[in-house]
Amino acid sequence: MPESSNYYEILGIALNSTALEIKKSYFASVRKYPPERFPEEFKRIREAYETLSEPESRSEYDTGMKIKGFAQYYEKASYAYDEDRYDEAIGLSEKALEFSPGNKTARNLMGMCFIKIEEYNKAAILYKKLISESPEKPFYYSNLGEVLLAKGAYKQAIKAFETALGLDRSHDYSWAHVGYCYYLQENYEKARQMLEQGIDECGESISIYTELIRIDIAQNDLNKLIKNIGRLEKLAKKDEELKETVAWFFTELAKKLMQHMPDFAAKLLEKAKKLDPDEKGIYSMHKKASKIQKLQEPIARLKNDLAVHIWIKDIAAKAVLGYADEIEERELSICERLLLREPANVLSSIKHLKVEYPEIFKEHKGFFQKILDNPMGSKVNENEILSDMRYLDKLIGKSSGNGPIALDDIYIPPMQRINTASVGRNEPCPCGSGKKYKKCCCT
Repeated sequence: MPESSNYYEILGIALNSTALEIKKSYFASVRKYPPERFPEEFKRIREAYETLSEPESRSEYDTGMKIKGFAQYYEKASYAYDEDRYDEAIGLSEKALEFSPGNKTARNLMGMCFIKIEEYNKAAILYKKLISESPEKPFYYSNLGEVLLAKGAYKQAIKAFETALGLDRSHDYSWAHVGYCYYLQENYEKARQMLEQGIDECGESISIYTELIRIDIAQNDLNKLIKNIGRLEKLAKKDEELKETVAWFFTELAKKLMQHMPDFAAKLLEKAKKLDPDEKGIYSMHKKASKIQKLQEPIARLKNDLAVHIWIKDIAAKAVLGYADEIEERELSICERLLLREPANVLSSIKHLKVEYPEIFKEHKGFFQKILDNPMGSKVNENEILSDMRYLDKLIGKSSGNGPIALDDIYIPPMQRINTASVGRNEPCPCGSGKKYKKCCCT
């Protein structure tokens, strides 16, 4: 998509383009920039189409862009929005409105900014006003639906999206959002019904198939998951322009399934490689999936091994599987630094890990070996750990209290106790390392 705020340039059409030419260009642009992969580009394409496809709004847009002051500030606002400077974009839109009061194009951009900065009440008021002025425009209803969806008002969001569909049933975007709203309410059968209806009404769609796949995963329905992945794969093979995007989606889905379904993730990545053989990132992901497949058995054993500290189990497993999200990654990063500072509680665990799970030990060798090489502890930046802990509290919506926190006050779980009542110091350690107890878990 051209780096432009001009709607004609976004759609790649001439100023005198007909309604049919605008529609053809819109659908061609959406195939190239689907919302799953290019959400912001899609929104601008959709906004351009909705504005130029309706004579009255097209006339208003053309008139506004001929006003020098409006065009100047609106263009700057658009660039600010594209660069995630939303507060600045709102201010520039307000400046543009001084030259063209009431201009719907600038007000719509402000609404999109309000959504981005989570000013949902302001966005809802703005879109309800735009709807009252132009009740025939589905784009305003779908934007209002996004606001209500973000607020958790799922029933109202469904009503807004369905109103948009009542005005134009050809937009898979709104069908997908209705299905997603029902999914969030855990009304999976209704969600499936609406999504399948969307396919009947507007044809096969990446957006709709991805929502169906989301439901398949939530219901743990492997048969339907395989079926819908097959439907999406067939769609990509029929349309050359969709291959790259479907390959991207398969790769993103494989990332989510990597920990719990590595075999399935590897198969998805094989499909992705066939659809987009030039994308090197797919090959590295496939290599990771293959590694996880090989290490599934030792990871399962490690999970139930009483000779390994719970934090070491988590750190070792995530070194292989990867992190589910930023919260998990930051939590384990804090745990690692706390253990580097005070390693006595986990020395035997790491020794055991090195002997019994060498392939897992190797995945995070730098950390584990540093603890073994520094049994009295390593120097860490305590202020950084405390800062990360406060940031983590914000991420999970938790308060650390008003008083200061110190690392010495942090609770590190003790090592799980192994029944050693009948074990002598010179007998084999019950952890299974093969060493004498006095040289292993006794230390």
